[in-house]
Amino acid sequence: MRWPTCSLDELCEINIGRTPSRNEPGYWGPGSPWLSISDMNQGKLLTRTKEQITASAAHKLMGDPIAPGTVVLSFKLSIGKVGIVAAPMYSNEAIAALPIRDHTRLLPEYLYWTLRTVDLQRETDDAVMGKTLNKKKLARIQVPVPPLDRVSHGCFSLRQFLESGERCGECQEGQVVGSFAVVADVEPV
Repeated sequence: MRWPTCSLDELCEINIGRTPSRNEPGYWGPGSPWLSISDMNQGKLLTRTKEQITASAAHKLMGDPIAPGTVVLSFKLSIGKVGIVAAPMYSNEAIAALPIRDHTRLLPEYLYWTLRTVDLQRETDDAVMGKTLNKKKLARIQVPVPPLDRVSHGCFSLRQFLESGERCGECQEGQVVGSFAVVADVEPV
């Protein structure tokens, strides 16, 4: 079934991270986790980062940290990595934090799985460092918005599928994304 869609910026804020100057040693060291694309290989929940920024860097440069439960999406270089932050953290400029505007319309877990089905490559631009998206193009991504009870049921069923697959060691990436599309009754975007 085709559910109504909304643009990503209607459903979420789109907050782009930042990298403090590497030439300022007072910005790097124990403090707050700082998420880079290479940290996004740990699965759905992002619990740790390789680097931290100091309280000074956070205060002077970064604004508010990404709140736990927020979906993040890489949109430069390694496009399309998705995760949900499990603790307050900051990110670099290749990652967009997507705080949901209205949790009665959209769940973070649903947004996570939906963004995994979106073909972001068709929206990319070529840059010196490789493929990129920009904030304007991210804002236009269309997200199917089923009724919340359907989303809740779909996410619960998917969790059950994943748990059974993990127990028998048979979960494959394509199966997971395909199963989400079936369970949530959404078509890949």
